[in-house]
Amino acid sequence: MPRQNHTNNVSRLKPRSCEDCAVRHLCLPGLLDPADVPAFNKIVKRTDVLHRGDYLYRVDEPFTDLFAVFTGFFKAFVVDRHGREQVTAFHFPGEVMGVHALATRTYQYHTMSLNTGMACRIPFDEFRDLSHKFHKLDDRLHDILSRELIRARFSAANLTALQKVATLMMGISRRFEERGYASREFLLPMSNTDIASRLRLVPETVSRIFTRLAKMKILVVEDRHVTILDMDRLAVLCPHNIYLTDYHSVKKQA
Repeated sequence: MPRQNHTNNVSRLKPRSCEDCAVRHLCLPGLLDPADVPAFNKIVKRTDVLHRGDYLYRVDEPFTDLFAVFTGFFKAFVVDRHGREQVTAFHFPGEVMGVHALATRTYQYHTMSLNTGMACRIPFDEFRDLSHKFHKLDDRLHDILSRELIRARFSAANLTALQKVATLMMGISRRFEERGYASREFLLPMSNTDIASRLRLVPETVSRIFTRLAKMKILVVEDRHVTILDMDRLAVLCPHNIYLTDYHSVKKQA
C-alpha cells in the first residue's frame, strides 16, 4: 500500500515546535545544529487556520515577515491588467514564502491557500538579528534565493507543452517523496486551471498532455489522483535537472 499523502484535517493543525517539525530540514532552520533550533523557534508565530481561497498576504502589502508552510498547500500569483491570474509558484509544507519581497520591502505576489492549512510567520527583523548569531540561517536563506532563480529559469525556458507538464509532475512527485509521502501515487493539491496558469498554457492543453501521457503509459490522472506508471520515462521528458525548480534537495539533519 502506498503511504498516504498529506491531508488537511483541521484536527491535525496543532502548532508544534520547530524541534518536532517533520519538514524542518526543508525550512529556514534546516541547517541549524539541533541545539540551536529552540532559539529559532522562539521567534516563530503561527497563523490562524486558513481555508481554500484565503489570502496569506497580498501584492503591495508592506513586507514584515517571511512565511513557511506548516501544513496544506499555497499558490503565489499576480493578476494582470485584464484581471487574469498568473500563477508563479506552488508551495508545499516546509517551503518558505515571501523572499521575493526582500528587495522591495513590499510583497510582489498574492499568496493564497489551496486548501485548509497554516503557515509559520517569521518576523524578518528578528530573523536577521538571529542570523548574526547563527550564520547557517544566512546560508539557508541564500539557498532558498538561489532556488527562486532556478524557478525563474524554468518560467523563461523554451520548453514544449509536454516537457512543461512532465517537469512539473516530476517536481511534485519528488516534493511528496521528500516529505515522506508516496512519490508515484498522490493527489494534486492544485487544479488543472492553476497548473495551466503556472505553465503558461491553457487548461485544454494540460488535459490533452495528460491524455497523451496516459496513452504513452507514463502516468494517469483521474480527478486529481496521479499514478506514475514509469518514472524513468517521465524523467527522460524533463530537461536535465530543471525539475529541481520546485524541489528542495536539502538533506535531513542527522
